[in-house]
Amino acid sequence: MLQWLNDLGETRLNLSGEGSFVKGIAAKKGQTIQIYLVNFDPGNANREEVPLLIANLTPGNYQLTKEWFGAKEQVSTKEITAPTYVDNITFSANQSFRLSLERR
Repeated sequence: MLQWLNDLGETRLNLSGEGSFVKGIAAKKGQTIQIYLVNFDPGNANREEVPLLIANLTPGNYQLTKEWFGAKEQVSTKEITAPTYVDNITFSANQSFRLSLERR
């Protein structure tokens, strides 16, 4: 987890929509947008589905990297034709996730 925090960019981005259990932070590192989310649930009971929308993007090809803490990252290329990227992230209780989006 410390590696993730060390990788976080210094330029903070606005992040809205956090809930009772899901908290997050968004940043920019160079040209890469980074979003870190965690479903912190002391009762270890709540599964959460979180809608994700990244706005104000320049249309083009992007490298999308998704990673759940302790699991292998998933890397793909996305063609973004609108100025937004939309996704849904499903969390088990006490699971951490990070996403990075970099224009190619």
